[in-house]
Amino acid sequence: MAVHVIDEANRCLQCKKPMCQQGCPIHTPIPAMIKALKEGGLEEAGAMLFSNNPMSLVCSLVCNHERQCEGHCVLGRKGQPVHVSSIENYISDTCLERIDVQCQPKNGKKVAVIGAGPAGITIAILLTKKGYSVTIFDSRDKIGGVLQYGIPEFRLPKAILERYKKKLLSMGIRIRPNTTIGGALEIKDLFRDGYESIFIGTGVWRPKKLGIKGESLGNVHFAIDYLANPDAYDLGDRVAVIGVGNSAMDVARTVIRKGSHHVTLYARGSHSDASLHETQYAMLDGAKFEFSRNIVEINDNGPVFQQILYDEEGNVTGYSGEKEQVYADSVIISISQGPKSKLVNTTEGLKATRNGLLQTDEQGETTVEGIFASGDVVLGAKTVVEAVAYSKTVADAMDAYMKKKDMKEKNKKDENEGFEDFDDEKIFQVNTGNDNDGNKKVTITFNRRKAKDVTDKAVDKVADVTDKVKDIVTEKVGEENIEKVMDKVDEAKDKAMDAKDVFVEKVGEENIQMAKDKVKNVVNQAKDIVSEFVGKDDYEEVYTHDFNEDDFVDEDAVNEDVETEDDVDLGESDDLLKDEVEDL
Repeated sequence: MAVHVIDEANRCLQCKKPMCQQGCPIHTPIPAMIKALKEGGLEEAGAMLFSNNPMSLVCSLVCNHERQCEGHCVLGRKGQPVHVSSIENYISDTCLERIDVQCQPKNGKKVAVIGAGPAGITIAILLTKKGYSVTIFDSRDKIGGVLQYGIPEFRLPKAILERYKKKLLSMGIRIRPNTTIGGALEIKDLFRDGYESIFIGTGVWRPKKLGIKGESLGNVHFAIDYLANPDAYDLGDRVAVIGVGNSAMDVARTVIRKGSHHVTLYARGSHSDASLHETQYAMLDGAKFEFSRNIVEINDNGPVFQQILYDEEGNVTGYSGEKEQVYADSVIISISQGPKSKLVNTTEGLKATRNGLLQTDEQGETTVEGIFASGDVVLGAKTVVEAVAYSKTVADAMDAYMKKKDMKEKNKKDENEGFEDFDDEKIFQVNTGNDNDGNKKVTITFNRRKAKDVTDKAVDKVADVTDKVKDIVTEKVGEENIEKVMDKVDEAKDKAMDAKDVFVEKVGEENIQMAKDKVKNVVNQAKDIVSEFVGKDDYEEVYTHDFNEDDFVDEDAVNEDVETEDDVDLGESDDLLKDEVEDL
């Protein structure tokens, strides 16, 4: 091993204010990890790393350590910093299979994760630990996303990703490869199938183009496509790479390893945009660099450049008038990439920013309720550790969202518990059963809305009947009997209004019976008034009623606007109450 892990661990000062930890985007507990290792707690250190960063093994290999943890080590101010990455790699590599991931009991909630990159894997692990059943959907056949198809083998052995796949499966996480959401399946299908929340971590796979003549020629390729499967390309001996970021370094080093002898990277700026270590490794491998070059076009012979001119302060003043043809068998464009738009195009309400990235709030929730996102599809092309750090925040937000949603549904269910099979056209229901203590109980339910509808109808009918009665009585008995009839009519109207008021109020068992009696009395009195002053034929003519007492019997049910639930123990008075219930 190039670096002796124990020696490096012994160099750690165990700073009370660890700058290394502050410099890490995910705040890895570096001093605690090193302390546990030195004290013989290897598995403790491994569990500590995995809990803080499920992708610690990957990050130990691909992170920009010289700008993060190691770049903030106090020993680096006057000498060499502690080689944190080697220590982290040793612990994570040794312990990945040993770690017993503790998960909460399954809560019956399903989560869909779209994209098996570092963000998606992180979300899947964290939510599984919280008790959710997670399914990962990915458009490719292997997990890892950019880790699998964007970082070369010599930087990140693909066997590590196979180990992660086994880890996911051992935790009960389901994986659906070769499944593009936004194709045959859409996000609406996932909600239809019972997923409580959806995470999008699809990364950025659409290469950005230069916008110059010649990009469609057969000797031109995009970096993200090349890195996905380098063996599919025959680039020739001379290769020009446009761009000097970390991906460009990966491209150049891969091209050299595949047999090309003359590889040159071209940049508009005056220095490399990649990390110092990646730039140095590319140079060691044999790559050449050309700075201050503005690409004008690409032809069958290779790229064409102009020299960029600067003033004394380093500001661009223009370009040289002369164009330079660079001869190259192949040109690879490596100037970043953006997200694909399938999900936005196929999901109503899902919005993207002007640069095509998904629009989210600080907690990662998109413009559609229940859909969250993180990683490169939100942040743009960033580092693995940045994607993981943001995903931890998003996982907590998803958990909070689903718990809140579950509470709302539970409260709604509690409000309507026991009324699922009720007929909304009924007013009363009387149920018998046993309570939690085994005592017999009677539950009387009351549909306030329906009661109001029925009593309104009853009052209107009584009023209509009495108006007709007045006309018929006037005709039948003469003006001298009108006063007597009207007194009865007014009395009937008053009682009808009283009955209505009783129904509208929140009622208990006693008032239910009272209300029923009042309505029945009103109906009977209306019948009596009519039959007293008119003949049977006329009575049939004016009183063809469209409501009856059956609206109020015990088998009638309700399912809305429940105002009252009276529980009655059926003890010694069992028979008495039974009779009362049957009367209802």
